[in-house]
This record gives sequence, C-alpha cells and structure tokens, in this order.
Amino acid sequence: ANTPINQFLTNLESRIYAQISQNLATAMFKDGGSDQGTFTFDQSTNTTISWQKDSLNGTITLTVNGPGVNSNIVVPLGQFQFGN
Repeated sequence: ANTPINQFLTNLESRIYAQISQNLATAMFKDGGSDQGTFTFDQSTNTTISWQKDSLNGTITLTVNGPGVNSNIVVPLGQFQFGN
C-alpha cells in the first residue's frame, strides 16, 4: 500500500543505505586510512561486504559475498583521487 507511513519507511530505508554506502566509500578512499575493512551487511544471510586496498597496483577491490551473490569490483585509485 502506498500509505504515508510506507512512503516514510521506504524513504528512511533508502537514506540509511545511502549513508552506509557513503561511509564505506569514505573509508575506502580516505588518505592514511586502513587498507582493508569488512562488515556483515545482513546477519540472517551472512552477507558480507569487504574491501582491500592494493597501493602497489593502485586499486581497491570491493567484494560482496552472500547467498546468490559473489561479486568483486576492482576500482582504479588514480581515477578517483583529486588534486588540491
């Protein structure tokens, strides 16, 4: 049903997911930050999201593992860092 409360909950859920993804991207690209990280996205399905920074190759590998999903995304660092 397209009730006001359902619209509110859908919007809230979307904003929470957006904040999680923003925090993940910030951690991945932060200068002087950690070279890796992992968190459990959904405990009921044991879905995990992890990332590993490879400074030698200038890439970050983002891995998503869970039921029906096993994805790796390799992001080139040089194209996402901005100069002063």
